[in-house]
Amino acid sequence: MRLRGILILSYIFMAILAGLIGAIGIRATETIHREFEFVRNDLLPVSDVLDDLRRAGMNISASAADFGLIMLADPETPAALDAPRKKLTRASFTFVEALLRYEKMVRTLFPEEESFFAEVRSQGSRLQSSTLALMDIIHAGAGGKELLDAFHRLQEREGRFHVAIEKALEHEKWELVETKDQVNDIIHDGIRTIVVATLAGMTLALAAGFVLS
Repeated sequence: MRLRGILILSYIFMAILAGLIGAIGIRATETIHREFEFVRNDLLPVSDVLDDLRRAGMNISASAADFGLIMLADPETPAALDAPRKKLTRASFTFVEALLRYEKMVRTLFPEEESFFAEVRSQGSRLQSSTLALMDIIHAGAGGKELLDAFHRLQEREGRFHVAIEKALEHEKWELVETKDQVNDIIHDGIRTIVVATLAGMTLALAAGFVLS
C-alpha cells in the first residue's frame, strides 16, 4: 500500500511538472506573438509615418529654395517654375496626410506620446509658414536683406522641425528596445523555470527508483 501511494504521488507530481512546463511554453509563445504584433502593427508604422513627415519637410523647404533661385536667376521664364511648384504641392499634401496619420496613431494607440505629436505639428506648421513667407517675398520681387532673412528663417525652422522628428523617432526606438527586453525576460524566466522543473522531475524519478529498489 505504501509503495502504491509513492507511485501515485510520483505520477501526480510528474503530471503537475508537465503541466507547468506546458503552461510556461504557452505563456512565452503568446507573449512573443503579442509583442511581435505590437511592433509590426503599432511601433513600426509610427516610425514610418515620422520618416514620411521628415521627407515631406525636406521637400517643402527644398522646393521653396529652388523656386526662389529660379525666380532670382530668370524671372522671365515662368515655365521653369512648374517643377518646383508641383514638388512643393506634392510635399505639402504628403505632409498633411502623414500628420493626420500620426495624429490618429497617437490618439488611438499612444496617448502618452501627445507631447511629441504636438511638437512635430507645431514645428511643421512654422516650417510651412516660413515657406509661404519666402514665396510671398519672392513673388513681390523683394531682394537683399529681406530675402536673405527669409531664407535663414526657413533653414532655422527646418532644423527645428527635424529635431522634433528625431526626438519622436528616438522615443520609438526606446520603446522597441524596451519591448525586446521584456520578451527576453519572459524567455529567460521560462527557461529557468523549465530547467528547475526538469531537475525536480529527475530528482523525483531517482528518489522513486531508489525507494522501489
